[in-house]
This record gives sequence, C-alpha cells and structure tokens, in this order.
Amino acid sequence: MTDQVQLLGVSNAIVDVLAHVDYEFLDRIDAIPGSMTLIDKERAKDIYNMMGPAAEMSGGSVANTVAGFANLGGSAAYIGKVRDDQLGRIFNHDMRSLGVDIRLTPSPDGAPTARSHIMITADGQRTMNTYLGACTELGVADITPETFGKPKAVLIEG
Repeated sequence: MTDQVQLLGVSNAIVDVLAHVDYEFLDRIDAIPGSMTLIDKERAKDIYNMMGPAAEMSGGSVANTVAGFANLGGSAAYIGKVRDDQLGRIFNHDMRSLGVDIRLTPSPDGAPTARSHIMITADGQRTMNTYLGACTELGVADITPETFGKPKAVLIEG
C-alpha cells in the first residue's frame, strides 16, 4: 500500500452483472423496464440464477471513476467492502488490474458482495435490480490512518 496517491475513492463496491434479456424476462421477474430497484439477498440469488449468460465487472459510480482515473495513468486507491466470494474476487481483480490500490481485504463473513443485475433489452433499455449486500457493512472502523493514507484528493459516495 502506498500512502500517497492522487485519488482515493471511498464508496459502495458493487459488481455489475450485465445480461441481454427480452421483455418477457422482465415480466417474469416483475421488473419495470428502465427502472432501478433495490432488492434483497434472496431475490438477487433468484434473478442471478435466471439471467443466463452475463458479463460481471466492477462497478459503482466512485469505483468507476477511480478505475477510469487509474486507466488514464493516475495513481489511485479504493476503500470499499466486499465479501471473500466470487463477486468480491471479481471486483478486486478488476480494480487491481488497472493499478488501483485496494485498501481493504475481502471480508470472510457477513453479507455477500453487492451486485447490480443490469438487464439490457434489444432496444438498449437498461433495467437494474441492485442488492447492496456487503457494501452496507463498510464502517468507521474500516477508515483508519493506514487505509486512508495521504491522498491528494478524496471522492466519497454514501
């Protein structure tokens, strides 16, 4: 971990799960086309199992900004809570592959990693069902002098 970075992001670590679906699928899961709905863990499991092939990648507005900044050559770090599960490993892998310094280790217990099921219809409409999971467990104890460091700028979402 490097104390001095140009940008530190602190936010909801969410994995985007993107799949192409038809309007019949949206009807089947009672999703309003073009909406964003918060869902619970059980509904997240059900939708994930019904979606079919999907692309999974790190997401969340601050994480996306930090990733873009790092991709353009900036030095960046990120504080966000993920679980030590498949999606948590995807989130951390994606961010690290861009050179982002991940400041928290995945949690061995607690809620599963947050995910946003982004269902895209043929006309390009996005319908999102989002389970916040582990990111809601980010707390004051996670923001320490060691994890925070001495960034030149901080981007916080909450």
